[in-house]
Amino acid sequence: MRGTTIDLKSISVYTVYTDEMGEKTMTIKERKFREVGNSVVLTISKEFLKENGLNPGDTVFLDEEKLREAITKKQTLSDEIDVAISQALTEYDATFRELVDK
Repeated sequence: MRGTTIDLKSISVYTVYTDEMGEKTMTIKERKFREVGNSVVLTISKEFLKENGLNPGDTVFLDEEKLREAITKKQTLSDEIDVAISQALTEYDATFRELVDK
């Protein structure tokens, strides 16, 4: 993203969470940047806030390098399908393995 002009109104964000071991759990959420007055905001789910001990109104520090790695601009329907397949494979991996063994 460095050196690229981005139209913040059209970006969706996919958040990939990791477990304690740093493994991707592929919980991917789509978010949109929104203009509010002279600012641009990104919404965070209440579940995420609760899981991380945060509350509306808290001030946080943001590591822009890590954020740069976590944000992927939504491209096409094909990309959405790839994300959905990856998420399903991760979520139902044990079930798929059981079916193969039968």
